[in-house]
Amino acid sequence: MSESDSHSPVSPTCTYDIVFCGMGIATCLLIRALERNGLLHGRTIAIIEPTQHHRAKTLCFWARPEDDIALYNTDILANTWTRGHVPPNQPESLGALQFFQIRSELLYEQTVQLCRTHNIAIYHDYVDEIYATDDRLEVVTPTQIIQGAKVFDSRST
Repeated sequence: MSESDSHSPVSPTCTYDIVFCGMGIATCLLIRALERNGLLHGRTIAIIEPTQHHRAKTLCFWARPEDDIALYNTDILANTWTRGHVPPNQPESLGALQFFQIRSELLYEQTVQLCRTHNIAIYHDYVDEIYATDDRLEVVTPTQIIQGAKVFDSRST
């Protein structure tokens, strides 16, 4: 895994099949799904993420226990609830749905391990701009231009 931490002048372009802008929940879950479906093999992938440390976040979702999101993420679940309680009312069943809580630290740690296993480059840098060329997308950072056939931008705007 390569990491770029310096802020030198823009260097020559690096090219990847897939570039992720941001390493938040969306990217982490997508990397897990790509790995689960065998789609990381044979691809060059980069992640551009300015922070080097993940902050714990509360990540929750509603689903049926048999839904893919619940089944494929049992290893990172912290809690599940089948009943809800809004005082002063009595606790009530959530019916067919459950409320799931993901352990965000574990999600991030497992994603970093997948990056190591699949030689996914992580650049600790900021994305300044994304624009299209004739056949690629270009992600401009303060230190370089990274090209990708596909770019997933999950940064908040």
